[in-house]
Amino acid sequence: QVLKGHKGAVRGVAYQPGAGHVLASVEGNVLFGSDNSLRLWDLRNPHAPPAVLKGHKRRANACSFNGTGELLVTAGNDNAVRLWRLDPSICFP
Repeated sequence: QVLKGHKGAVRGVAYQPGAGHVLASVEGNVLFGSDNSLRLWDLRNPHAPPAVLKGHKRRANACSFNGTGELLVTAGNDNAVRLWRLDPSICFP
């Protein structure tokens, strides 16, 4: 199955441990109009639009969940590491 939604190159993906129904992906490519976003896909409903999180000012390169799947960390070319606390009721109403 193909999950569509990014405008630029996908730089990293991570699968949520524990509950196991969220796939995170980061996008970043200045040359192709990327928005440097993070997308969260609800794999229980793969045809639904992904939740979009923005925070990196430049290309996002990597993402990873912590061991419980409650936190997601992203790294980017803006010299920032960002921690995201995930609340599924907000991401996927």
